[in-house]
Amino acid sequence: MRLVPRYALSWNEITGRPDPAWLTIDDAQALYERPEGPSFVVVDASRPVGKKAVRAAWRIRFTPDGMVRVSWMDEHGSVLRQSYFETNEGRLFRTRITDRTYPDADQLWMMYEAKVRRTLDFHLDGAIFIEVHHTGQTDVERGITTADETAWWLDRPSFGHWAELLDPGYGLPRDDPGLDRRLAQVWGTDAPAATVEA
Repeated sequence: MRLVPRYALSWNEITGRPDPAWLTIDDAQALYERPEGPSFVVVDASRPVGKKAVRAAWRIRFTPDGMVRVSWMDEHGSVLRQSYFETNEGRLFRTRITDRTYPDADQLWMMYEAKVRRTLDFHLDGAIFIEVHHTGQTDVERGITTADETAWWLDRPSFGHWAELLDPGYGLPRDDPGLDRRLAQVWGTDAPAATVEA
């Protein structure tokens, strides 16, 4: 898969435009390598809409406190999955995955309009807690423990090396029933082999 990232301080998922403008690669890299600084986003620019907008299939948000949020969207922009990482002892630890299912796949839906929201919370001791929200109702499915919490850790990638962060099943078994088929089709059954365009 060919990754075509663009960089901005902020990006509007409705208009597809950056705010205030796209950053140069050098400016984005300088922000990424600063210990403190403003938040910024990496946005999929493989589907341009006009000169300044893109219809993104994914975006990554970095914040100065070391938090990382990765989102995957369908063709209309509805957010299907979000993965959250926090910096812990210099590495990224995945703390949460949230999946959303909408009434249909025919239009753009806001996240609060999801019919079902499934959240997996990951803990340093290996526990996973799963909650499923069905339009106002919450079910705690189960808490499970795994011996392989090492899969939830990720080295903070060098600037431009976004492939592992963008694997929607990173750290999960490939047969995870919770991996949305639309996301699995993006990457296939193997780990993503991605090249990045500058």
